[in-house]
Amino acid sequence: MALPQASGYYQKPWDWKSGQMQVSIGVLISVGVAFLLLGGTAGWLLFALMQQRKLAHTDYLTGIANRGSVFEQGFKLVEHAHGEVEPFSIVLFDVDHFKKINDTLGHGAGDRALRVIVNASRRVLGQREFLGRLGGEEFIAVLPGCGREEAMKRAESLRLAIARAGFLYADKHPVNMTASLGVATLDRDVDFQILVNRADEALYVAKNSGRNRAVRASSSAERLSAGMVTVGSRQRVRG
Repeated sequence: MALPQASGYYQKPWDWKSGQMQVSIGVLISVGVAFLLLGGTAGWLLFALMQQRKLAHTDYLTGIANRGSVFEQGFKLVEHAHGEVEPFSIVLFDVDHFKKINDTLGHGAGDRALRVIVNASRRVLGQREFLGRLGGEEFIAVLPGCGREEAMKRAESLRLAIARAGFLYADKHPVNMTASLGVATLDRDVDFQILVNRADEALYVAKNSGRNRAVRASSSAERLSAGMVTVGSRQRVRG
């Protein structure tokens, strides 16, 4: 006696006569939905990882490279510049009397000042160049392919851009800013950290010389002839 077949969309999973798998439309839809869900989950995870990496390398206030990202990229770029015998420079700059803005108008004004400076500075930089925040009101412009003279011109452009970037805070408080800048250009077997130290030395001189100016760091040859050595991040003279 033959058993009655169940009603609905049931099909035999394998057709022995045709030798083909028989799959219902419902099963196909279920499989498709499952793949879509898996693809969506994978895409979301990839997006989340990319966002996490971006946040880890970005300054939260200004949206530019943070200190860790600057040094990570800087060491690689210096190594490349040495290998290709290409010029490479940096400009380290610090906002003059920045504490006065915070103390007088509050941190909201200070935060806005930093963002205004970043926007003004970005317009000065070339396509290969980038800006980073080292902390507080201290910034760095990384200039691949830029020699000594061109780096000084870029520093002067940055100085002027910042001096012209004043704004009105809370519709009634004028905020004007200047910056002191130290410029260092790659030579010999100097690495990125030493380059930053030399730019910091030049920045220190700019601050002590009246602020709102750019000073170029000495080259290796100039430093040797003057008997200079670097201790920490400041210049010292032997003897």
